[in-house]
Amino acid sequence: MIEYTRTSESAIGYGNYVLYFTAAWCGPCKALKPQIQKLSKMTDMPIFVIDVDEADPGVVDLWKVQSVPTLYRIKSGESVTRLKSRTAEKLLEEINA
Repeated sequence: MIEYTRTSESAIGYGNYVLYFTAAWCGPCKALKPQIQKLSKMTDMPIFVIDVDEADPGVVDLWKVQSVPTLYRIKSGESVTRLKSRTAEKLLEEINA
């Protein structure tokens, strides 16, 4: 997993990756975190972790994040799919679909 920072912005935009919007205070995010960590070991696809309270508000607005946790799979920097599963195995199936 890659913690999102301003220097990550150059990597975000092209290629295949997952954006994981989270917050430290979010109960469902805490429950999902072990699954995201497991997923990161199951795939070579970068997973960018974005804490909505620490990120530039423009990033949160750009992705229209209204609640957390929110996950997006980006393919070739263009195709955006919102991931809905909550286990590493099911998330991997969605990513590979």
